Amino acid sequence: GIAPPQSRPAGVAFNAEASARVRSLAGVPTATVGGVTEAVQAEALIVEGRADLVFLGRALLADPFWPLRARRALGAGEAPPQYLRATF
Repeated sequence: GIAPPQSRPAGVAFNAEASARVRSLAGVPTATVGGVTEAVQAEALIVEGRADLVFLGRALLADPFWPLRARRALGAGEAPPQYLRATF
């Protein structure tokens, strides 16, 4: 997506359709990345079968505590105590 001739629009989960298509046609597990910023978005991609794994890039750079916040947002409770020592 960084080559000059490319003109893919960025947006929420903008690579998910490609992941879903490969997953469906090839019958292999896939991952997606790009524009996923919220835990509910990542969970929906997996639950809907559009990807088996969601990679996070900029979301983790912007908020290194994203995984801890995602646990809470999805109702998975608090992280194990050893991880909580990393929060400030």
